Amino acid sequence: MKLNTILKAIQEEGTDKVDSRRGLFKSFGSKVMLASLPLAAGSLFRTAKAQTAGELIEALNLVLTWEQFGEAFYTKVLNEGPVFGSVGARTAFELLLAQKQKHIAYLSAVIHDGGGVPATAPTFDITGGSGSGTGPFAESLVNFIKMLELAQTIEDTTIRVQKGTVTKLMVNDTFLAAVLSIHTATGRYAAKVRKMRKDAGVVGIRPWVTGSNSDTENSYLQSYYHGESITVQSGIDMIGLNAQDLKFDAVTQAFDEPMTKERAAEILDSFIDV
Repeated sequence: MKLNTILKAIQEEGTDKVDSRRGLFKSFGSKVMLASLPLAAGSLFRTAKAQTAGELIEALNLVLTWEQFGEAFYTKVLNEGPVFGSVGARTAFELLLAQKQKHIAYLSAVIHDGGGVPATAPTFDITGGSGSGTGPFAESLVNFIKMLELAQTIEDTTIRVQKGTVTKLMVNDTFLAAVLSIHTATGRYAAKVRKMRKDAGVVGIRPWVTGSNSDTENSYLQSYYHGESITVQSGIDMIGLNAQDLKFDAVTQAFDEPMTKERAAEILDSFIDV
């Protein structure tokens, strides 16, 4: 079953109890949001629109399903994957798995307490073969370097998926705080995996995305980074802003671009056993 179908079915099960807006600036969520969003935050306030209870739960469940995907990935490679390059690398993945499990428990509780139904994790095909087990990422289960490439892309993409829900969730402090707290942690996970790739010998890789470069030679993974090279924020071109020496690389490194729910679901569909 495709992800959009799953999420819509869950949404229809019951979302009448979702808390109404209690004042955007009164909760911890607003403080986290203001601290973590870029200079373009003002435009997000202006573009936030009223959302139905079902739409809010659907957005949270999309974030939840990506966390479930991350959990499935780390579980699979730890149990059946390649030999790790070092004991430290394996320990890092064990910690990442534990964090994904905490995120899942936290988001599930938030959704439940908000009157929604947490998405049940689908069966994932880590190879990206829609259940065949022979998808384009099959090598990640036997090759440590390829495994790190996929891990990096999962974390980088999860960041964009989470950011894509921010404007929708602004009308609910609790939901917004939940996603932003996880969003901050996911940024650290992505930087950690990129550091692991650097330690494994990848030359020139940075802790963050530059332009729309995946820092891999995998065309499938590269496609997940489309849309990351935007330099205009809130209608303002950040390159050379206020006569500062801001160049393309620095500007694109400073902003993670949100991913639409449609693109997020499209990517994830290939990893779901149909």
